[in-house]
Amino acid sequence: MKKEINGKTKIIGLIGENIENSLSPFIHNQIIIKYSLDFCY
Repeated sequence: MKKEINGKTKIIGLIGENIENSLSPFIHNQIIIKYSLDFCY
């Protein structure tokens, strides 16, 4: 499911070293979908 990014969409991400195996994107995207948040990870 793709959403349109607009002026109210909050864009979040992960910055750091050795993050290629991080579960953060998966976990955050599941929360965003579950609660229908206007976020883009």
